[in-house]
Amino acid sequence: MKATTSPQNKSSKTKSTVKVSKPKKPRVKTGYQLQKHREMLKGNTKDAFTRDLDRKADTLCGLIQKAGHGSFTKKKRKCRRLARLITYMIFRAQDRKPYFHIDYEKTDSGLPLCWNVPSKWNLNYIYYEWGHINSRHSLGAEAETIKNLCLQSQRCNQHIQSGLNVKDLKAYGGALKEVIEKHERAFKELHNSERWLRIMKQVELYKTQNPRKKVMSGSKVAAAVS
Repeated sequence: MKATTSPQNKSSKTKSTVKVSKPKKPRVKTGYQLQKHREMLKGNTKDAFTRDLDRKADTLCGLIQKAGHGSFTKKKRKCRRLARLITYMIFRAQDRKPYFHIDYEKTDSGLPLCWNVPSKWNLNYIYYEWGHINSRHSLGAEAETIKNLCLQSQRCNQHIQSGLNVKDLKAYGGALKEVIEKHERAFKELHNSERWLRIMKQVELYKTQNPRKKVMSGSKVAAAVS
């Protein structure tokens, strides 16, 4: 008499012999390498270093608000105008290039020494972010001031400054020290200029609500800072 196998036993035997292969994870390819990205930046002689400024003016509104000016928001046209003025004044003070930009034409590679994060290597222009001259890692909340801001490329912020105070980087000497000291002089002149001080007075009006003071209209803001 043959032994019978129950359906349950058959099912268990089948399951034990079937091998389930795990799907392979696809390799992520950006399609662009750093060398190619730097070549694209060099080839873009029109606006490799100037295209991204208006976007940063919008993000500056949030930083000003974080610095204690609670009613300063990009929803307000006057705030957007002030933020744009501040952004372009800072950018001009650093020669309309990333803060750590070094003349690269005479280097061995002849390619820019400021660059984007890998996810932005497909761009032929610098994708800026706001950097803090005196690091938030050193000063904490005290670093959240408008005078402490500069415009940096993403990778320079992460891998050249890398959480240090900018003045500490001068110990490396050479071209890096030269560009830092040049910008220190330019920013000191900017922050002491009459135009900058007039704009800061306008920004201060957003710090606390004062019924006796009214924020200037958009046209008056333009006249005050021109």
